[in-house]
Amino acid sequence: TAVIGGFGGYEPVRGGTTYSATGNGGPARINNSVKYESPTFAGFKAGALWGFGETTGATNDQRVADIYARYSGYGFDAMVSFVDDKQDLTSQDVRTTSGAVGYTYGDWHGTAGVIAVNDRSAVDADGQGFWVGGDYRFGANTVRAQFVENKAKNVNEGTTKAFGVGYQYDLSKRTALYSAVTRFKNEGDGYGNRWASAVPAGLTTADDRDITEFTAGIRHAF
Repeated sequence: TAVIGGFGGYEPVRGGTTYSATGNGGPARINNSVKYESPTFAGFKAGALWGFGETTGATNDQRVADIYARYSGYGFDAMVSFVDDKQDLTSQDVRTTSGAVGYTYGDWHGTAGVIAVNDRSAVDADGQGFWVGGDYRFGANTVRAQFVENKAKNVNEGTTKAFGVGYQYDLSKRTALYSAVTRFKNEGDGYGNRWASAVPAGLTTADDRDITEFTAGIRHAF
């Protein structure tokens, strides 16, 4: 969904917002945290982050730990990460392991990745997913395509598949027009999949839970 867009809050595998300190998946910024990243050696580097808990008398609650390693070189950009995300007082602990690789060759760029969620709470909302996609740039134009699949482990027919294509036109180095169309195919009743809570009520029925989404906008980098 980072390539083709998606419903607000949608993420692969699952995304209950009450199961962990960050809402499972993690924001781009974690409050009250420290981070160390090593120098780069022959394209390799590693890092670790600790987000301190903010629960009175229990500093290990509402805390986030993240360790990762990354390699960049010869057109490749690969990364693996492990995140342990703990909520306070409720023994809800979500551990997410992910890996992704991108490769650039001239005007072509491809990417693929996998993610697995181990929900250690009583809800046990485990899941796994993968994505693959790419884009091609010619002049001021960029075309994109991506396929995403996520599956809730303990939910019957709890699989969501999404395929999207997108187009971007660069007006300048900092401003671009973009659009995308995505088809979401949702099995079962959707419980355990993010779309069930992310899609406004009334857009799906019991007999047809698939969704087609169109997005368009303008982006400016300050």
